[in-house]
Amino acid sequence: MHPRIEELVYALDSRRAELTRAVNEVPMSARNRRPSEDRWSVAEVLDHLFLVEESIALRIKQLVAEQGATGVGAERDSTSVAPTFDSAFMLDRSRKRVAREAMQPRSGADAAAAWTRLEAARQVTKDILRELDGMALSEVSAPHPVLGSLNGYQWFLLLAAHEGRHADQIREIVATTA
Repeated sequence: MHPRIEELVYALDSRRAELTRAVNEVPMSARNRRPSEDRWSVAEVLDHLFLVEESIALRIKQLVAEQGATGVGAERDSTSVAPTFDSAFMLDRSRKRVAREAMQPRSGADAAAAWTRLEAARQVTKDILRELDGMALSEVSAPHPVLGSLNGYQWFLLLAAHEGRHADQIREIVATTA
């Protein structure tokens, strides 16, 4: 596996481990309950993460297919891609962000079912990364509504940082239910 793809897998796995720890801190009986009327439940956070992960992974695969027709080259650079993405911006919970309508959690989200969907989406993401292994994902890009143009590597780094942001949100839920 190319070092850049390994880096993405590591980032995704690290954030998933962090998310798992955060979710496990919330009693099962509290995971489907909102801590307040204006805040998501753990189940809703997980459903949102599933929707975002599924959307991003499939979008990058689609972009490679579309832009690949004009020639996405082989990756020749093995330097770290992490410095090319501002994870701190994504992790900053002092600034509230509102997910677009399509990424809003669905009504009646159940934590166990949402976790199962999220795990399945992660498997799809890793399968896509294996398919893209060796391609220069820096040559594939798409606009993000807040962050501007992101290349393929940066989209996967966004996915990891986004999960870290919501792991922090779940820890905040724990603090309010303790």
